Amino acid sequence: MNKFLKFSLYLIFFVLFAIGLGRKIEDVSENSDSQFVHDQSFGGRYKYLTSLDMVLQLVFFGLCTIDGLLELLDIETPLKSTLNFTFRSLAFPIGSFVAFSFWGIYSIDRELIFPKEFDAIIPGWHNHIMHTLPLIAVLIESSWSEHKFSKSFITGVVPTVLAGLGYLLWVLIVAKYGGFWVYPIMAVLTQFQRGLFFGGLLIVLALLYKLGDLMDGFLVVKQPALKKND
Repeated sequence: MNKFLKFSLYLIFFVLFAIGLGRKIEDVSENSDSQFVHDQSFGGRYKYLTSLDMVLQLVFFGLCTIDGLLELLDIETPLKSTLNFTFRSLAFPIGSFVAFSFWGIYSIDRELIFPKEFDAIIPGWHNHIMHTLPLIAVLIESSWSEHKFSKSFITGVVPTVLAGLGYLLWVLIVAKYGGFWVYPIMAVLTQFQRGLFFGGLLIVLALLYKLGDLMDGFLVVKQPALKKND
């Protein structure tokens, strides 16, 4: 792909994620009967995977922008290995998980993930930056770049699963010390169902890692090997 176009798209993604993360979401009214807790409660906005993913995507595409600029200037970039690891282990699986899980639950019962009252404080464009753009961005990045996935699925998926476990541990910490579940759907499950739900989330995350592997660089034009002259 044209280096300038690649750099431009990286920059656009970086700016959009910066806008999405920087915009302050006004707290839900204290008189609201929503099961959602306020941003000012235990853990702040960073108890939500969406907010953590926004930080992840902002950092990743910020580094991609720097890397793209260096390539544009024909300067050797030292960021490739870092970008490859971050994308295959975190940015792709978590970014796509946020989009699929949000819109999947939303299509079933939006009150479990995004109550109607949130429409008044989170406009549609901001919602899409948080929950749609991560999928679009990582799919585009996956299609035009190769990220050198591990030949062993088990070895490669370990960082992804560990990141998922880390977040689930954070959710349990918030539940114990904050006195509420981060997402209303968790409150309606029994302890056994919650355990199955958590396990299922980790499996989905691992499958998304594999999806990233299968999609890696599928639009990259392979250069034919040059024949040596006898």
